[in-house]
Amino acid sequence: ECGRRGQVRADILNVWGFSIFFYCVTRLDYWEDGRGLDKLLIYLCLRIGRQTGSMAWRVARGEMGSSNAEFVFSPSKDEEDQGMMEVEYDCAADKYFRAGRVEVVSGFMSGVFSSANVGRKVESDWNMVYVARGEGNCDKGEVTWKFKMREGLVVKKVKLLVGSCCYESGVVTWQLCSDRSCLLPAAGQQLETEQLSGSSEIQLSARLGGGEGESAWQHTQLFRCPRDGAAGLPQLKISIWMGKSEN
Repeated sequence: ECGRRGQVRADILNVWGFSIFFYCVTRLDYWEDGRGLDKLLIYLCLRIGRQTGSMAWRVARGEMGSSNAEFVFSPSKDEEDQGMMEVEYDCAADKYFRAGRVEVVSGFMSGVFSSANVGRKVESDWNMVYVARGEGNCDKGEVTWKFKMREGLVVKKVKLLVGSCCYESGVVTWQLCSDRSCLLPAAGQQLETEQLSGSSEIQLSARLGGGEGESAWQHTQLFRCPRDGAAGLPQLKISIWMGKSEN
């Protein structure tokens, strides 16, 4: 029994963090009957769950912390024939779409190449959704999307629109990079460029940092919009024109 309780303490520490762990250990010591662990789980769901969803639930769904998903967007055969690939992320729907609003990936984290300390948040009281750093975690956060051409094709032109907002001293830095150069897109402003022409792949990254006090994690937000629809607010939309490599 002691070994079992010790393992539970370790599991809770890994998922909930030290401050919640201390509270959980107190409850474990208090509930010593055979149903104590079940009671603890129920209590955590009711007491510690928040408007953004319980941390354990978000971790389990891959909505928090680091991700090594390494998802890569590549053009379909039809897109190759048309010479253009388009990818859009809608935070309200929490889905990725190709041209014509064709759903290809469900869930923010499912479509990223890599991430650290970021996740999708739901504010039930304000009826808003957005991507931000982990709740209560004021360290820097980062997320990257990758777009790769198939063999024999290269990027010709890119059009990009991204949305983010900052409060207090929060800072969001966007980067659009190839193996040749990097650009710094501005949120809410459409970028159209041929500077990445000739590249076989490009990566889009957002770095979140700064902010004030314990709410610093909330002072940098990506794709903030109402839960019932983006209503024309900038989300993430990238169009990549491609052509045959000259090499």
